[in-house]
Amino acid sequence: MSSLPVHHAQTPRVPRLYVALGMLLFAAGLAASIGAGDSVRLTVDGSPRRVAPGTTVAGLAKAGYLAAKPGDVLAVRSGTVALAGGGTDVLVTRNGRAVDAERVLFDGDVIESAGGRDVVESVLTTEEPIPVSTKMVGSGPLMTLAAPGSVGVRRAQVGALSGEEVTSTVVTPAVPMVVKRYGARPGERVVALTFDDGPWPGQTDRILHVLKQYKVRASFFMLGYLAKRNGALARRVADDGHLVGNHTLGHRMLTQLTASGVDDQIERGEAAILKSSGVAPAWFRPPGGDISPAVWARVNRAKLKVALWDVDPQDWRRPTPNQIAHNVVVNARPGSIVLLHDGGGNRDSTIKALPLIIRALQSRGYRFVTLDELPTS
Repeated sequence: MSSLPVHHAQTPRVPRLYVALGMLLFAAGLAASIGAGDSVRLTVDGSPRRVAPGTTVAGLAKAGYLAAKPGDVLAVRSGTVALAGGGTDVLVTRNGRAVDAERVLFDGDVIESAGGRDVVESVLTTEEPIPVSTKMVGSGPLMTLAAPGSVGVRRAQVGALSGEEVTSTVVTPAVPMVVKRYGARPGERVVALTFDDGPWPGQTDRILHVLKQYKVRASFFMLGYLAKRNGALARRVADDGHLVGNHTLGHRMLTQLTASGVDDQIERGEAAILKSSGVAPAWFRPPGGDISPAVWARVNRAKLKVALWDVDPQDWRRPTPNQIAHNVVVNARPGSIVLLHDGGGNRDSTIKALPLIIRALQSRGYRFVTLDELPTS
């Protein structure tokens, strides 16, 4: 059998240039499709934005893309901003329809925002105490509590955030504390010498020596911490027949302390002075003469009598002995209480002035007494 020749159809050959071009176009299309999936194109308040897939309305707000802002909370009276951004939220629409904050956005969405509304803060009802005022009656360096007074109550409507007051009314009026000031009976030619801020070694003992020399009794307002530190000297003051008074524990200004701080200064001062001197003080002198209704209440509870002064030569400034003596003698009146110091610093001028004061006042017919001995009406 003879064989027949077989003819195969030839496949058209594509030029290599076309193949390469096709591959480039495919790659470009694939890259474009991949790139399009990396961001979402939006129009936000008229501006084009590209955001990551899955971005929500809340995400736009967090990124700062929304033009509108939340409303504020306004103060109830002044209308000033009490809380920025505390009003109603921004209203957001997606393609013309309202949308919530968690809505996921898609390619081509048009987002518009409208500002939130301002709101007025809420109003609270509060009650606050009306402090007790002090009414002074009479005159003189001695003081006693005539009536304790009572705290009042005031009710008010106030802004919850601003605290601005809308209305108020007095529910219970305060009753003033009445403090009676008094002194020695008129015509009694007596003077009370008083010494503050001791006992002070090297000074209180020298003053005691002068007083004993002239047979004069005086009143010593001690600091509790110094009485504790100098117990023998505190005891000597009492043993020599002088009056022992309470000048607090540590010379703190009582009106600047809390209620418990005032109690601490008075009570611990009294305890230390009693233990050191053997005498429970019946008289009290507030540091600087600084006293308030709150302090008065605690002094009254401790059943202490209060003594200030009406002659003050300001010996703490350390003038000369002659200046101290002159200021005391020319200002002394029957029943005067003289303020001097045996502690709190160098009192050498005071100690040297003391004999001058005693001799000058004795020559004018005065006798010296303790506060307990002042003849009062």
